[in-house]
Amino acid sequence: MTPATEEETSEEAAQREAEYEQRRKEHQAEEERRAEERRQQFEREQQEHKAEQERRDQLRKQREATFERILENAPKVLPLLNSASYSVPSSTLTPTPSPTIWPRTSPTRTNSVAPKRFCFPPSTTQPMTS
Repeated sequence: MTPATEEETSEEAAQREAEYEQRRKEHQAEEERRAEERRQQFEREQQEHKAEQERRDQLRKQREATFERILENAPKVLPLLNSASYSVPSSTLTPTPSPTIWPRTSPTRTNSVAPKRFCFPPSTTQPMTS
């Protein structure tokens, strides 16, 4: 509150003080309203975060259950190549020649013409004049 001037009457001083108190109360009410809005916003964000965490946990549990079902339905024994009980027939170890897919010599081109390249119409390649 600003100090009273010497020319100010007691009525003016009382009015000024009343205005000051009114503004102070309005400011305090506004600050309380803002604090309440921040608190509500924080609670909403906390609820959203909690719901998202629950959704993720549920999704993780569903994935784990699916993975467990896959493991339960998988064959019990898989043959391993490095296992001593599994032997590879010797006929499979010999390399077999692969057939030639492409001829070793390429045919010669005669009278070959290069493909035409796309060109813009001359109207778009000319500089624009105003």
